[in-house]
Amino acid sequence: DEYLALPREVLVTVMRKHQRYFPVEDPATGKLLPYFVTVANGACDEDVVRKGNEAVLRARYADARFFYEADLKKPLVEFRAGLEGITFQ
Repeated sequence: DEYLALPREVLVTVMRKHQRYFPVEDPATGKLLPYFVTVANGACDEDVVRKGNEAVLRARYADARFFYEADLKKPLVEFRAGLEGITFQ
């Protein structure tokens, strides 16, 4: 629950891109809930897999929070130099 304070885009990106989990939303509000869905191929111990996935996701969220908070400490103009070699189409 502590990570739900991060922007939705950060949370969903971590779940979908890095871990291939599916976020769960409250259908009434569209807000993210502290749950995710994933698929395991083949037979497995569900409790072990769930606990492992939760541990990995907590670590990924901790990393995301660190970088997000670090970015907030810099003025937006300081990011400009890093965009010089990028072409937007």
